[in-house]
Amino acid sequence: MVYSNQDYFDFIVKEKPPLLWQPNEKHKYSNTAYVILGLLIEKISGHSYYDFISDNILKPAGMSQTYLLGNLEGERVPHLVYGYRRNDDGTISRNPNPDAAPRMRGLTYGDDDLISTMADMFKYDQAIRNGLFLNPEKLDQILNPVLLNDETLSE
Repeated sequence: MVYSNQDYFDFIVKEKPPLLWQPNEKHKYSNTAYVILGLLIEKISGHSYYDFISDNILKPAGMSQTYLLGNLEGERVPHLVYGYRRNDDGTISRNPNPDAAPRMRGLTYGDDDLISTMADMFKYDQAIRNGLFLNPEKLDQILNPVLLNDETLSE
């Protein structure tokens, strides 16, 4: 079965899974949190996730070679490169492995559906550092570790 952002949200609401730890007790990356963030962006902005990201991040930063995979629908991306990975046996193979079952993309958004060039990533970095999206105080908050409940810093 393939799941959408709304499916993830509905599951959380219905099942009410317990917290794995208390807020500010630990920091851990979560794709699911980005799936939910995609829904929040739509709810708060009144626009689709793709339109919001395009209109408020990509276009203002001048990122013309960055694509949201859910918007491509079979379009060819110019200059797309493929990553490689080292296998446990030391061999190198294309990532994702072309022999593996294809992963369905575009069914969730917010978590991993953006591809870009190095030039556009530099534009994004400059837009952030030059205050296009965040004021200096907010930028400082995201660039520095958070003090956790036990007085240690998040990693």
